[in-house]
Amino acid sequence: MSENNYSYEYEPVAAEPAAPAVNPAGKILGIIGMVLGITSICMCWGYFCGFACAVPGIILSVMSKKKGEGKFSKIGLLLSIIGTVLGFVSIVVYAVVIAIASGAF
Repeated sequence: MSENNYSYEYEPVAAEPAAPAVNPAGKILGIIGMVLGITSICMCWGYFCGFACAVPGIILSVMSKKKGEGKFSKIGLLLSIIGTVLGFVSIVVYAVVIAIASGAF
């Protein structure tokens, strides 16, 4: 019998970098803020209904951003601000329509 002259030398494999730690509470707050922002845009023409969703959406998005979650909190903050602006526009439109209907102009 002959001897095997094979060498089985293995090079160490570098460990994969760990995934960045995601705070689940921050991610959930960001998702809820985003959903409230979407809802505030959809309900902006209801009398103060847009504000009822936009203000908590802004608060939750800012809280999420402080906890480190970026993507959902940025989208939620943007959508909530858009819902707030559209809510103000709807209030102005209602005021103008009421003033015209009452004969103030």
